[in-house]
Amino acid sequence: PGRGALRALFLVTRADLAATGRRAGLGWRETRLRALYRAARERLGPVPSPSFLARAVAEAGESREEEVRAHLAAMGERYTLEVEPSRVPLHLDLVRRLAARPSALAYRPGSGDGEVWVGARDRPGLFAGISGVLALHGLSVVGARAYTRSDGIALDGFTVTAGGRPPPGDDAFWNRVAGDVARMAAGEMDLEAALAAERRRFRTDRPERGGERPPGATASNRVSPRYTAVEVTAADRPALLHDLARTITDHGFSIHHAVVATREGRGLDTFYVTRRDGTRPPEAELAPLLDALGRVAEEGESP
Repeated sequence: PGRGALRALFLVTRADLAATGRRAGLGWRETRLRALYRAARERLGPVPSPSFLARAVAEAGESREEEVRAHLAAMGERYTLEVEPSRVPLHLDLVRRLAARPSALAYRPGSGDGEVWVGARDRPGLFAGISGVLALHGLSVVGARAYTRSDGIALDGFTVTAGGRPPPGDDAFWNRVAGDVARMAAGEMDLEAALAAERRRFRTDRPERGGERPPGATASNRVSPRYTAVEVTAADRPALLHDLARTITDHGFSIHHAVVATREGRGLDTFYVTRRDGTRPPEAELAPLLDALGRVAEEGESP
Protein backbone atom coordinates (compact mmCIF):
# COMPACT_ATOMS: atom_id res chain seq x y z
CA PRO A 1 0.00 0.00 0.00
CA GLY A 2 2.82 2.40 0.82
CA ARG A 3 4.47 2.07 -2.57
CA GLY A 4 1.11 2.35 -4.34
CA ALA A 5 0.31 5.57 -2.50
CA LEU A 6 3.79 6.89 -3.32
CA ARG A 7 3.29 6.21 -7.03
CA ALA A 8 -0.08 7.95 -6.92
CA LEU A 9 1.54 10.96 -5.24
CA PHE A 10 4.28 10.99 -7.88
CA LEU A 11 1.76 10.95 -10.73
CA VAL A 12 -0.39 13.69 -9.17
CA THR A 13 2.68 15.88 -8.60
CA ARG A 14 3.89 15.33 -12.15
CA ALA A 15 0.42 16.18 -13.52
CA ASP A 16 0.39 19.35 -11.41
CA LEU A 17 3.75 20.38 -12.87
CA ALA A 18 2.50 19.78 -16.39
CA ALA A 19 -0.67 21.78 -15.72
CA THR A 20 1.29 24.89 -14.71
CA GLY A 21 2.91 25.23 -18.14
CA ARG A 22 4.97 23.31 -20.67
CA ARG A 23 8.34 24.38 -19.27
CA ALA A 24 7.46 23.78 -15.63
CA GLY A 25 8.05 20.04 -15.89
CA LEU A 26 11.34 20.33 -17.71
CA GLY A 27 14.93 20.16 -16.60
CA TRP A 28 15.89 20.01 -12.96
CA ARG A 29 12.27 19.82 -11.71
CA GLU A 30 11.64 16.60 -13.60
CA THR A 31 15.02 15.19 -12.60
CA ARG A 32 14.59 16.02 -8.92
CA LEU A 33 11.04 14.67 -8.79
CA ARG A 34 12.04 11.34 -10.33
CA ALA A 35 15.11 11.06 -8.08
CA LEU A 36 12.99 11.75 -5.00
CA TYR A 37 10.41 9.17 -6.11
CA ARG A 38 13.06 6.48 -6.68
CA ALA A 39 14.78 7.17 -3.36
CA ALA A 40 11.49 7.01 -1.43
CA ARG A 41 10.40 3.87 -3.30
CA GLU A 42 13.64 2.13 -2.40
CA ARG A 43 13.20 3.00 1.27
CA LEU A 44 9.70 1.48 1.19
CA GLY A 45 10.80 -1.63 -0.69
CA PRO A 46 11.14 -5.00 1.06
CA VAL A 47 14.62 -5.65 -0.37
CA PRO A 48 17.56 -3.29 0.22
CA SER A 49 18.35 -1.37 -2.97
CA PRO A 50 21.80 -1.42 -4.55
CA SER A 51 24.07 1.33 -3.27
CA PHE A 52 24.95 4.34 -5.37
CA LEU A 53 28.45 2.85 -5.73
CA ALA A 54 27.09 -0.43 -7.09
CA ARG A 55 24.85 1.35 -9.58
CA ALA A 56 27.65 3.67 -10.68
CA VAL A 57 30.00 0.72 -11.20
CA ALA A 58 27.30 -1.04 -13.22
CA GLU A 59 27.04 2.05 -15.44
CA ALA A 60 30.79 2.54 -15.83
CA GLY A 61 31.80 -1.13 -16.05
CA GLU A 62 33.44 -3.36 -13.48
CA SER A 63 36.88 -2.65 -14.93
CA ARG A 64 36.54 0.95 -13.72
CA GLU A 65 35.42 0.17 -10.16
CA GLU A 66 38.52 1.64 -8.50
CA GLU A 67 38.22 4.76 -10.64
CA VAL A 68 34.57 5.10 -9.62
CA ARG A 69 35.42 4.61 -5.94
CA ALA A 70 38.11 7.30 -6.05
CA HIS A 71 35.79 9.69 -7.88
CA LEU A 72 32.93 9.29 -5.39
CA ALA A 73 35.32 9.74 -2.46
CA ALA A 74 36.57 12.97 -4.05
CA MET A 75 33.06 14.29 -4.74
CA GLY A 76 31.43 13.87 -1.32
CA GLU A 77 27.97 12.88 -0.11
CA ARG A 78 25.94 15.65 -1.78
CA TYR A 79 27.00 14.39 -5.19
CA THR A 80 25.58 10.91 -4.55
CA LEU A 81 22.28 12.42 -3.38
CA GLU A 82 21.77 14.73 -6.35
CA VAL A 83 23.36 13.06 -9.39
CA GLU A 84 22.13 10.04 -11.31
CA PRO A 85 24.57 7.07 -11.30
CA SER A 86 24.34 7.13 -15.11
CA ARG A 87 26.22 10.44 -15.08
CA VAL A 88 29.30 9.01 -13.33
CA PRO A 89 30.90 7.57 -16.51
CA LEU A 90 30.33 10.91 -18.28
CA HIS A 91 32.02 12.74 -15.42
CA LEU A 92 34.94 10.31 -15.36
CA ASP A 93 35.47 10.92 -19.07
CA LEU A 94 35.41 14.69 -18.53
CA VAL A 95 38.07 14.35 -15.83
CA ARG A 96 40.23 12.19 -18.09
CA ARG A 97 39.99 14.71 -20.93
CA LEU A 98 41.30 17.47 -18.66
CA ALA A 99 44.77 15.92 -18.81
CA ALA A 100 45.23 17.52 -22.23
CA ARG A 101 43.05 20.65 -22.14
CA PRO A 102 41.83 23.42 -19.80
CA SER A 103 38.20 22.26 -19.95
CA ALA A 104 36.00 19.50 -21.31
CA LEU A 105 32.32 19.64 -22.29
CA ALA A 106 29.64 17.01 -22.83
CA TYR A 107 26.07 17.49 -24.06
CA ARG A 108 23.07 15.19 -23.57
CA PRO A 109 19.76 16.00 -25.31
CA GLY A 110 16.63 15.85 -23.19
CA SER A 111 12.89 16.14 -23.61
CA GLY A 112 12.44 19.79 -24.56
CA ASP A 113 15.81 20.84 -23.16
CA GLY A 114 19.42 19.72 -22.97
CA GLU A 115 21.98 18.87 -20.31
CA VAL A 116 25.49 20.35 -20.46
CA TRP A 117 28.32 19.22 -18.21
CA VAL A 118 31.65 21.05 -18.05
CA GLY A 119 34.79 19.85 -16.31
CA ALA A 120 37.60 22.31 -15.52
CA ARG A 121 40.11 23.11 -12.84
CA ASP A 122 38.21 25.16 -10.31
CA ARG A 123 38.93 28.84 -9.80
CA PRO A 124 36.92 31.86 -8.65
CA GLY A 125 34.47 32.90 -11.36
CA LEU A 126 34.47 29.62 -13.29
CA PHE A 127 30.74 28.99 -12.83
CA ALA A 128 29.97 32.55 -13.91
CA GLY A 129 32.25 32.21 -16.91
CA ILE A 130 30.61 29.03 -18.16
CA SER A 131 27.18 30.62 -17.72
CA GLY A 132 28.33 33.60 -19.78
CA VAL A 133 29.63 31.45 -22.63
CA LEU A 134 26.34 29.55 -22.79
CA ALA A 135 24.49 32.88 -23.00
CA LEU A 136 26.72 34.01 -25.88
CA HIS A 137 25.54 31.00 -27.85
CA GLY A 138 21.86 31.76 -27.30
CA LEU A 139 21.32 29.20 -24.52
CA SER A 140 19.11 29.94 -21.52
CA VAL A 141 19.98 28.19 -18.26
CA VAL A 142 16.89 26.79 -16.51
CA GLY A 143 18.76 24.66 -13.96
CA ALA A 144 22.32 24.46 -12.68
CA ARG A 145 24.47 22.39 -10.34
CA ALA A 146 28.07 22.93 -9.26
CA TYR A 147 30.41 20.38 -7.69
CA THR A 148 34.13 20.44 -6.88
CA ARG A 149 36.26 17.36 -6.27
CA SER A 150 38.77 17.31 -3.45
CA ASP A 151 41.55 17.52 -6.09
CA GLY A 152 40.22 20.87 -7.31
CA ILE A 153 38.40 19.70 -10.45
CA ALA A 154 35.01 21.33 -10.90
CA LEU A 155 32.09 19.55 -12.56
CA ASP A 156 29.29 21.99 -13.36
CA GLY A 157 25.99 20.92 -14.90
CA PHE A 158 23.46 23.12 -16.70
CA THR A 159 19.97 22.38 -18.02
CA VAL A 160 19.53 24.63 -21.05
CA THR A 161 17.03 25.63 -23.70
CA ALA A 162 17.32 27.80 -26.80
CA GLY A 163 14.56 30.39 -26.55
CA GLY A 164 12.25 27.87 -24.88
CA ARG A 165 13.01 25.23 -27.51
CA PRO A 166 15.44 22.29 -27.45
CA PRO A 167 19.05 23.36 -28.11
CA PRO A 168 20.70 22.49 -31.41
CA GLY A 169 21.89 18.90 -31.48
CA ASP A 170 24.60 19.12 -34.14
CA ASP A 171 28.23 18.52 -33.25
CA ALA A 172 29.43 21.70 -34.97
CA PHE A 173 27.37 23.89 -32.61
CA TRP A 174 28.61 22.15 -29.48
CA ASN A 175 32.21 22.17 -30.74
CA ARG A 176 31.95 25.97 -30.96
CA VAL A 177 30.52 26.15 -27.44
CA ALA A 178 33.25 23.85 -26.11
CA GLY A 179 35.92 25.92 -27.85
CA ASP A 180 34.72 29.13 -26.23
CA VAL A 181 34.48 27.46 -22.82
CA ALA A 182 38.09 26.29 -23.23
CA ARG A 183 39.26 29.77 -24.22
CA MET A 184 37.41 31.27 -21.25
CA ALA A 185 38.91 28.71 -18.86
CA ALA A 186 42.39 29.38 -20.23
CA GLY A 187 41.97 33.17 -19.88
CA GLU A 188 42.20 33.68 -23.64
CA MET A 189 38.74 35.21 -24.14
CA ASP A 190 37.43 38.68 -23.27
CA LEU A 191 34.10 37.34 -22.08
CA GLU A 192 32.91 40.59 -20.52
CA ALA A 193 33.39 42.51 -23.78
CA ALA A 194 31.51 39.84 -25.73
CA LEU A 195 28.65 39.88 -23.22
CA ALA A 196 28.52 43.68 -23.28
CA ALA A 197 28.00 43.54 -27.04
CA GLU A 198 25.26 40.95 -26.55
CA ARG A 199 23.50 43.12 -23.95
CA ARG A 200 23.50 46.10 -26.32
CA ARG A 201 21.45 44.00 -28.74
CA PHE A 202 18.89 43.18 -26.07
CA ARG A 203 16.20 45.56 -24.86
CA THR A 204 13.62 44.83 -22.20
CA ASP A 205 10.19 46.23 -23.08
CA ARG A 206 8.01 43.80 -21.12
CA PRO A 207 5.50 45.80 -19.04
CA GLU A 208 5.23 45.12 -15.35
CA ARG A 209 2.25 43.05 -14.24
CA GLY A 210 0.52 43.54 -10.93
CA GLY A 211 1.37 41.08 -8.18
CA GLU A 212 4.85 40.25 -9.48
CA ARG A 213 7.59 39.92 -6.94
CA PRO A 214 9.84 42.98 -7.28
CA PRO A 215 13.51 42.55 -8.22
CA GLY A 216 15.87 42.10 -5.31
CA ALA A 217 17.94 39.69 -3.23
CA THR A 218 17.60 38.05 0.18
CA ALA A 219 19.77 35.67 2.23
CA SER A 220 19.05 33.04 4.86
CA ASN A 221 21.07 30.66 7.03
CA ARG A 222 17.98 28.64 7.95
CA VAL A 223 17.67 26.77 4.65
CA SER A 224 20.88 24.73 4.82
CA PRO A 225 23.16 23.71 7.72
CA ARG A 226 26.30 24.23 5.60
CA TYR A 227 25.56 27.03 3.17
CA THR A 228 23.93 30.44 3.07
CA ALA A 229 21.02 30.52 0.63
CA VAL A 230 21.01 33.69 -1.48
CA GLU A 231 17.79 34.17 -3.46
CA VAL A 232 17.50 36.66 -6.33
CA THR A 233 14.40 37.71 -8.24
CA ALA A 234 14.83 39.47 -11.60
CA ALA A 235 13.39 39.84 -15.07
CA ASP A 236 15.05 37.26 -17.29
CA ARG A 237 17.59 38.51 -19.81
CA PRO A 238 20.67 37.22 -21.65
CA ALA A 239 23.55 36.36 -19.29
CA LEU A 240 21.53 37.04 -16.12
CA LEU A 241 22.96 33.94 -14.41
CA HIS A 242 26.48 35.03 -15.35
CA ASP A 243 25.91 38.54 -13.99
CA LEU A 244 24.59 37.24 -10.68
CA ALA A 245 27.28 34.59 -10.28
CA ARG A 246 30.04 37.06 -11.19
CA THR A 247 28.74 39.48 -8.55
CA ILE A 248 28.83 36.76 -5.89
CA THR A 249 32.39 35.83 -6.87
CA ASP A 250 33.55 39.45 -6.93
CA HIS A 251 32.34 39.87 -3.34
CA GLY A 252 34.56 37.02 -2.15
CA PHE A 253 32.06 34.16 -1.92
CA SER A 254 32.04 30.70 -3.50
CA ILE A 255 29.00 29.13 -5.16
CA HIS A 256 28.50 25.48 -4.20
CA HIS A 257 25.09 24.93 -5.74
CA ALA A 258 22.52 26.87 -7.75
CA VAL A 259 18.83 26.34 -8.46
CA VAL A 260 17.62 28.35 -11.44
CA ALA A 261 13.92 28.77 -12.19
CA THR A 262 12.49 30.92 -14.99
CA ARG A 263 8.81 31.34 -15.78
CA GLU A 264 7.05 33.84 -18.01
CA GLY A 265 10.15 36.00 -18.29
CA ARG A 266 10.79 36.08 -14.54
CA GLY A 267 13.78 34.45 -12.87
CA LEU A 268 14.01 33.20 -9.29
CA ASP A 269 17.58 31.98 -8.75
CA THR A 270 18.93 30.54 -5.51
CA PHE A 271 22.66 30.24 -4.83
CA TYR A 272 24.15 28.25 -1.94
CA VAL A 273 27.31 30.07 -0.95
CA THR A 274 30.16 30.12 1.57
CA ARG A 275 33.19 32.24 2.15
CA ARG A 276 36.23 31.26 0.07
CA ASP A 277 37.55 29.23 3.03
CA GLY A 278 34.37 27.13 3.09
CA THR A 279 32.84 28.69 6.21
CA ARG A 280 29.30 30.02 6.26
CA PRO A 281 28.99 33.79 6.67
CA PRO A 282 26.46 35.34 9.06
CA GLU A 283 23.55 37.00 7.29
CA ALA A 284 24.69 40.47 8.41
CA GLU A 285 27.95 40.02 6.50
CA LEU A 286 26.04 39.65 3.24
CA ALA A 287 24.48 43.12 3.19
CA PRO A 288 26.91 44.58 0.59
CA LEU A 289 26.43 41.52 -1.63
CA LEU A 290 22.65 41.73 -1.43
CA ASP A 291 22.75 45.41 -2.35
CA ALA A 292 24.92 44.64 -5.38
CA LEU A 293 22.73 41.72 -6.46
CA GLY A 294 19.67 43.96 -6.14
CA ARG A 295 21.23 46.46 -8.54
CA VAL A 296 22.05 43.67 -11.01
CA ALA A 297 18.47 42.38 -10.75
CA GLU A 298 17.05 45.84 -11.49
CA GLU A 299 19.21 46.43 -14.58
CA GLY A 300 16.83 44.54 -16.86
CA GLU A 301 13.62 46.09 -15.50
CA SER A 302 11.47 48.32 -17.64
CA PRO A 303 11.56 51.99 -16.65
